[in-house]
Amino acid sequence: MSGERWYPSQVTDLETEECYELLASRPVGRIAFVVDGAPIVVPVNHVVDGEDIVFRTSPRTELGRQMIRGRVAFEVDDFDEFNQSGWSVLFQGTAEYDDSDEVWPEDQGRPWAEGVRNLVVRIRPRLVTGRRLLGV
Repeated sequence: MSGERWYPSQVTDLETEECYELLASRPVGRIAFVVDGAPIVVPVNHVVDGEDIVFRTSPRTELGRQMIRGRVAFEVDDFDEFNQSGWSVLFQGTAEYDDSDEVWPEDQGRPWAEGVRNLVVRIRPRLVTGRRLLGV
C-alpha cells in the first residue's frame, strides 16, 4: 500500500458554514457530556442562534444538572442506508445556562418529550467539524 488511505475518496470534510446549515436542517441532535468519568449522550430538540446551539431541558434531569460544568459536544447526522451515504457534524465547546429574559419563539425548538423544560442551555462551539460520505 503505497500511501493509500484506508477509506475511498468519497469521504469529504465539510466547511464550517455547511456544518451550520446541516445543523439547522435537523430538529434533533445529541449532546454528549461526562458524568463521573463516563460519557453520556442524550438526544434533544435544538435551535441555532447565530453560532450558538440552544435547547431546553428540565433542571431536575441529569442533563440539566450537568450543563453548568462546561465542556460538551453536540452532534447531528443524517444517512441514506440504501445509497450508503450521509453526513455528520460535530460541535465541541462549552455549555452554560441562559437566564436572559428573551422569550423563546413558540414556533422553534419545542421539545418532543412531555414535561416542563424551562431551563435554557446555550452551547458556544469552539471547534466545528463535519464529514460527508457520498453514495455508491
